[in-house]
Amino acid sequence: MKTDDFNFDLPETSIAQYPPERRGDSRLLVLDRAGSAAAQPDRIHQTHSMVKDLLRFLEPGTLMVFNDSKVRKARIYGTALETGAVVEFLLLEPLTRQTGPSAVSASWRAMTSKAKKQKIGKSYIFPDGLKGTIVGEEDDEKIIEFDEALGDQYLEANGHMPLPPYIKREDEVSDSERYQTVYAKVTGSAACPTAGLHFTQPLLDSLSSAGIDIEWVTLHVGLGTFLPVRVDEVERHRMHEEWYTVSEKTAAAVNAAKKEGRKVLAV
Repeated sequence: MKTDDFNFDLPETSIAQYPPERRGDSRLLVLDRAGSAAAQPDRIHQTHSMVKDLLRFLEPGTLMVFNDSKVRKARIYGTALETGAVVEFLLLEPLTRQTGPSAVSASWRAMTSKAKKQKIGKSYIFPDGLKGTIVGEEDDEKIIEFDEALGDQYLEANGHMPLPPYIKREDEVSDSERYQTVYAKVTGSAACPTAGLHFTQPLLDSLSSAGIDIEWVTLHVGLGTFLPVRVDEVERHRMHEEWYTVSEKTAAAVNAAKKEGRKVLAV
């Protein structure tokens, strides 16, 4: 399958640079696959709606599975000791693969701006006088070692929200809330699992009240979400690993829903 088969034009004016004023005031495109195939095989039946009206399209007994990963303020800026140039670092994960707010390490996997110029042995000064040195490389990642361990306490004070590349602006204070789901719990993602951004607590409550079952997984969004597909054939693209956990409770709920013929909706 050719990568070019997936190309399409998307005008920059159609790429939102800010979320709607109120969370949940987002549009929802609904595809009726069964109805389209039966009535008009050559046409796709679409309905334009709003996320807040999602309940209209769900069957009672549907199991919805949400990702409770929380975005880490993982973007920090360092000044190169040799040249004085400011370099952007996106910390992906500690080498110890710790997760959650207790993840503290002196060595981190990272992506950098101007990556080809950031060589092993180069050192940088980060906020609060913290020094870091690139000590290794693995594919698109750099291994950076700091002169003391750092974690989310440091990043909360000095880091920036890792907004995706298609948002052409610097992060703002409001992004700490809006580029995070309302149910985010386990710190570890380098980007937000964005499908969940549109859900509000009232919407979640209304889903539960209407007989929609809700369960949780934790999947930390990592390097793969930032990297382009550089090969001509999709099958040759190497997918990067992401850390995840599925509880026994969630696994049992999914298996039960499938056995009973109920729909499972992954968000």
